Amino acid sequence: KDARDKILAICLEQTVELPASLVPEGSWIREHVVGKLESLTKGEGLGGSWRCEISYHADTAGGEMTQLVNVIFGNTSMKEGVMVADVRMPPGVLRDYPGPKFGV
Repeated sequence: KDARDKILAICLEQTVELPASLVPEGSWIREHVVGKLESLTKGEGLGGSWRCEISYHADTAGGEMTQLVNVIFGNTSMKEGVMVADVRMPPGVLRDYPGPKFGV
């Protein structure tokens, strides 16, 4: 598989946990639930590596912190050669999860 195919599989796995054949292009689930590949660039410094950005709809976590962590890391974190390097949250999620009251 090439990098793009692997990333598209991650977009499915981290949200609907179904193969692409069961989530047709243009369907509501594909458009509103499945993660979206925003960018894909060849990595620098690591042979054969790629860097991508995947976006997920904020509602995917259903307002639950444990589900948010599952969407970010989930089953894909157990796959060889996959690493979460950065996470950016939209303002609404940051408002809902401000962090510990007295710091860490």
